[in-house]
Amino acid sequence: MNLSVEQIEALDAIARLGTFQKAAESLGKGHSAVIYLLKTLEEELEIKLLDRSGYRTQLTDEAKLIHDYFKRILKNKEDIETLCKKLRNSWEPKIGLVYDGVIDFEIISEVLLKLQQSEIPTEIKASAAFLDEVEKRFQSENADLMLTILPHQQLMGPSINLKPIKMYLVCHKNHPLNKEEGSLSVEDLNRHIYISVRGSIAGLGLSTEQLEFSSSIIVNDFYSKKKAIMKGLGYGWMPHYLIQDEMTAGSLIRVKTEISSEHSLLPRLYHRDRKLLGKGALEILDAFASYT
Repeated sequence: MNLSVEQIEALDAIARLGTFQKAAESLGKGHSAVIYLLKTLEEELEIKLLDRSGYRTQLTDEAKLIHDYFKRILKNKEDIETLCKKLRNSWEPKIGLVYDGVIDFEIISEVLLKLQQSEIPTEIKASAAFLDEVEKRFQSENADLMLTILPHQQLMGPSINLKPIKMYLVCHKNHPLNKEEGSLSVEDLNRHIYISVRGSIAGLGLSTEQLEFSSSIIVNDFYSKKKAIMKGLGYGWMPHYLIQDEMTAGSLIRVKTEISSEHSLLPRLYHRDRKLLGKGALEILDAFASYT
């Protein structure tokens, strides 16, 4: 079967307008041209499409069913035309964003929502990783943007500073660390399970980086880590935005220790040269600038 868009448009025009003359005018074609398109369409489909027995030309029942499918084709054609127009206006087909999982996804989702509301034609791939994994994935996926908390990067490209992430060393209120008297020593901490997230490396400035834990658990993300700490399994560093309700309620408490139980991470948004970025990536940069 070999159908043309012109044939489909001709049947749609007849269905909507009811006469060959009006259909021809709407399509910018001659009367005879529309008749020819419909005749060849009938021959191609081997189905009678028009009922000319009455005062006004009408679609047969079979044609009405076919027309429902044709309307979908025409809608797809319209969508493709809109897409191509946007792509011609510098919208890129894809954007790659890699971010560290400690960063509040609420911020990322707000930025992406703004782009979605603009109905841009761009596919956005947002991938979570942790610490040194972030840059590795940025490079392997040839992504456009990277949100990282590491203070030193092999990729020293353009970047935007974002708001600091407050971190606390916490345990559950019923954990033995909360029952110790006075300020806890490193030896006190070492008697209990330390919980961390995969990819953890030195270089963040956390007070626990120089410690060697006799017992530790590594989980996949901070949500799993929060659950483990809430269960009383151990203690560890958590971003304040994830535990502020629990800290206010008193179910999670800061560990009282001779080393610091508070730290600020400094996330940065790295990106490729602005000349190499499309319109969508540039809009993402501008949106993130409001979170500096």
